[in-house]
Amino acid sequence: MKRLLSSFLILCLLLSCTPGAVAAESTSYAEYYTTSYESYISSMNGWLWIDYLKNDNQFGFVQFSNKMEESTLLQKAISITIELMDGIHLNDIESSGNAEIAFYEDAILGLLVTMESELSSELDKQSEADATMTLMDYAVDGEQAVVNFVGALTGGEAAANIFMPLLNGLTGSEALIQGAMKNLESDAQYKALARSAHLYCDFEKVLSAILIKSDNEALKTAAQNVLDGINQSFTYKLENISSYTGDTAIPQLGSFVFDDVLARSIESGDITGKSAAMVNLFRGVNAFNAGAGIGAFIGNSVVGGHDIFLRYFEMLAMAEIRECLIEDISQRVPSVTGPEDYNEIREIQSYLYALLYTCQRGEYCMYSLLAKDYTGIARFIFWGKTKNVDEWYESTSNVLKTAYDRIGEFTPDVSEIICKNFDFESIYLEFLENNEYQSFVSEWIHGKPSQYAILDINGDSIKELLITGGDGTGFYNFAVFSYDIALKEIYVLEIVGTEIYGESNVAQYYGSLVYSPKYKALVFTELNNPSLYVDSYGYWIVEGRKLIMDFSISFERENETQPFKYSVFDSGHQKKKSISEKEFHLYTDERDILQWNSIPKQSLPSSFKEDLAIYMGSDFFSFVKGINGMHDVGATYGIEYTNGSIIVSTSTDVIEFISIEGDCDYSILGIEYGMPLETAEEIAYQSCQYITEDLPNQKRFSVDARTSIAIYAEDGKTVDGISLFSE
Repeated sequence: MKRLLSSFLILCLLLSCTPGAVAAESTSYAEYYTTSYESYISSMNGWLWIDYLKNDNQFGFVQFSNKMEESTLLQKAISITIELMDGIHLNDIESSGNAEIAFYEDAILGLLVTMESELSSELDKQSEADATMTLMDYAVDGEQAVVNFVGALTGGEAAANIFMPLLNGLTGSEALIQGAMKNLESDAQYKALARSAHLYCDFEKVLSAILIKSDNEALKTAAQNVLDGINQSFTYKLENISSYTGDTAIPQLGSFVFDDVLARSIESGDITGKSAAMVNLFRGVNAFNAGAGIGAFIGNSVVGGHDIFLRYFEMLAMAEIRECLIEDISQRVPSVTGPEDYNEIREIQSYLYALLYTCQRGEYCMYSLLAKDYTGIARFIFWGKTKNVDEWYESTSNVLKTAYDRIGEFTPDVSEIICKNFDFESIYLEFLENNEYQSFVSEWIHGKPSQYAILDINGDSIKELLITGGDGTGFYNFAVFSYDIALKEIYVLEIVGTEIYGESNVAQYYGSLVYSPKYKALVFTELNNPSLYVDSYGYWIVEGRKLIMDFSISFERENETQPFKYSVFDSGHQKKKSISEKEFHLYTDERDILQWNSIPKQSLPSSFKEDLAIYMGSDFFSFVKGINGMHDVGATYGIEYTNGSIIVSTSTDVIEFISIEGDCDYSILGIEYGMPLETAEEIAYQSCQYITEDLPNQKRFSVDARTSIAIYAEDGKTVDGISLFSE
């Protein structure tokens, strides 16, 4: 039989443990390991381990199993039932004498399916922590090390940045894994494969604990059969990695149990015998066997008489597996003495998850029995018909969820710790001052970038940079940037799916751009709808290196006499749901206004000549008396004076218009006659709110709500006129 235990364990240790070993001596992560250790000690010396997971009295299925073991009548009934069912085609293993083993295989597979369906997000979190710290360790020796890893792959550069350092040094027997990695196409596929490897590692821990700790030979045989099955199925997955293409590869690579492509392994004859039976079981596990999620209350289950017996048997199996895991964990606990034992903490964390899901599976089977116990045996033995089954299961599910969260604290948020004292503002301000963003905003059409805001959009502790700018029409463009801590680089997020731009670095909004703390999303509407009958607002979230619309809310009505209709549109599932006005306002009331700041600019060589802008709104005649050669031109409306180079006018008694149209000793807002138009434009961007007219030979800017400046250059190159005026 083809076995990959050594290769798999190396890979899983690299993904799950080695980053800790590699980074253990780096003072950069001292706080990370200390936080992990403190969470571990708090939980293992308190409620989680001593008072809860190790305590038989906390779990109904354990108490029930103990009562069953005390009952010779029930033991005899189970023995007779196994004998009667022996030889029946249970799970594609048809030899006589295998009924008890088959029951245990079913029970183990039910546990593994539950683990897979629930552990995915936690494994992604662990992979991210490992990958981030490992890559940063490589970057310590110089950024060239990172570049070399990127160049080593033909595809998936972003993925290479994260995962290739984890595989550095694999040789010979690990060629299969290296080959598999090179056939992947994207960052998401790499992450999915890492998740699958984590799952294998966690499955192997459970099965090994049974093989080493249990004295039940039928249970041990079942565990070995399942282990052989997952060895072959994972081997096949790696050998045939090139068949996973496009978006369909993501769920198949990231899944271990629910993997339709494994059907080929049986059809082709690559996996045969008992291992083929195991693979078939993986593929055929039904919704009931998948069980209820941690913390999820599912209501009554429909369980027939035959299934009732299987639930009895499965509870006994979960109780035995629980004892094996508790014994294994108890032997490991003394080895953790400080933050430096992070690797062992991670090992214990994996075993604790396995123990938690064993308990969850056992409680689920207990609930299944009690909810539809036609015989009344279960309730009679366990409670004497005094407890409400649904209330009990809902309560125990909530406690399981608390335990799940507590175990997860052993793997702190690596981004939060690393980023806590990280000076994002200085990095982004330098980026802005050097105009480095200009290369990303070629599709900007509404004015130019003039303001910025810095915030953590998706709550991963890495702050994003937003820039925006408009043209006075109410329309604005914006772009979003983020920072790769490991690679030490700023990158722009691709904004995907907007009505105006489609896929671009730039998007458009009308009116305002706000932030939703609850949904961790930027909220805006792209278009200006002049009617009061319809409007919608998209909620845009960060996903990888993209900004995508998660959902939108909208209101509409046919005319003023009709009531408004409110709805939510789920972009991912393309489904629209009606909501009430109150629900609509729950969305709008929790949004925050962004705090915008003016984009800093590099100092430009503005004019040293006296600035006439300071005289706007001052006494008209006092000004003209102080300027040589000023005379009245006899305007037909208002008053206008000039000396051939400077023009001032008013309709009252204060200056409302100042213009320079020739060489003189004065400037306006730092712009002077004869200056290059490009320089004048940049100076105007520094002192003005936004540009309102952008023609080759004429630029117009809004200085404030009541004042504008116009810059003229007949040849499109050199300033030959500057006008400052009130509107």
